[in-house]
Amino acid sequence: MVRGHARELLDRIGGNGNTKRGTAAVVHMVMAEVSKAVPLNGPGAGFYLRMWAKAFPCHVIAGDRLEHHEALYAAQIDDLERDVRHKLTVPTRRLEALVIECDGDHWGESAACRYAVQGQRRAS
Repeated sequence: MVRGHARELLDRIGGNGNTKRGTAAVVHMVMAEVSKAVPLNGPGAGFYLRMWAKAFPCHVIAGDRLEHHEALYAAQIDDLERDVRHKLTVPTRRLEALVIECDGDHWGESAACRYAVQGQRRAS
């Protein structure tokens, strides 16, 4: 969960995007709790699947269910995503004058990171 959240925030920072809106990982956690309390309708289930796919792109689940939900409810899922991400906005989450310097080492492994400073690799 933390990796998905951090990855999205770093992508936003790298693209000069808004860091305040809720991330897909946070939205997914909220939807997991909602799904325990009430059954999800078609757009709700599609939204849940979309957030999973965005938060955890390396962990595909549900086969082609997301594709089917998107085909049927894309506009409604878009509306849900916009509204929920807005409601999960953290106004104080902002980075000022931050320079990202990556040494090319992620979680103890060498990584081809777009934020890595050229020629700077951590010694193993």
